[in-house]
Amino acid sequence: SSAGSGKINLSTKINRLEDKLNKLAKDCAADEMVALFEIHNLASEWLTNEAAEKLAILEQEKADQDVAAAIVEEELQEMAIHMKQSKKEAIMEQEKFNRLYEEAISRWSHSDTIVDRKSTFQAHVAVISSVEESKELMRFLCTDNKIARATHNIWALRIVQPNGVIISDNDDDGETAAGGRLMHLLDMMKVENAVCVVSRWYGGILLGPARFKHINNVARKELEKYGFGGKSRDSKDAKA
Repeated sequence: SSAGSGKINLSTKINRLEDKLNKLAKDCAADEMVALFEIHNLASEWLTNEAAEKLAILEQEKADQDVAAAIVEEELQEMAIHMKQSKKEAIMEQEKFNRLYEEAISRWSHSDTIVDRKSTFQAHVAVISSVEESKELMRFLCTDNKIARATHNIWALRIVQPNGVIISDNDDDGETAAGGRLMHLLDMMKVENAVCVVSRWYGGILLGPARFKHINNVARKELEKYGFGGKSRDSKDAKA
């Protein structure tokens, strides 16, 4: 390095200067030039001290550089380890989400669509054991871009506990009174431990009361696949 080469050159110069001064001092002493001898001795001592100070400064600078380089290297290694761990954790989280997503989506069944004056209706049904589970399943359902873009996602759930207590809930999602009407359908069909979501994609034309008929129709047909409403269960029974 430049610092190392500077140190070697300076040391060489000092050694050469000391040799010259020592030789000159001996000559002066031999000629009994005492005063000059003392002057050279003092000069030699001063130059030696000055050089030693410069050498000490250079050595300290090099030591400081080495320490700084070691600190930077350590920080870079820590950053590399942290980035590697973060990437691994991100991959693991994504894999975990993918597993949960696939499991949740597989629990939903989807009805055929009904289209009326450009508005489209479709029901989605899943078997549940708690309100919390239904909310989690609906959250995953709405990660589907098509369903998420629906104008309304009306839902109702009905849970019958072992002691006979019924837990029910519903939401209009902006389609006034639709949630209550869907809830009434679940009550009439004596639905147990299921959640039903009806998606409506608005086509730009007001349907009036006909919209409630379509909502109930798609929901009824999909719920009947699970044996609710007196109908026999079909292949959807495997999801229960």
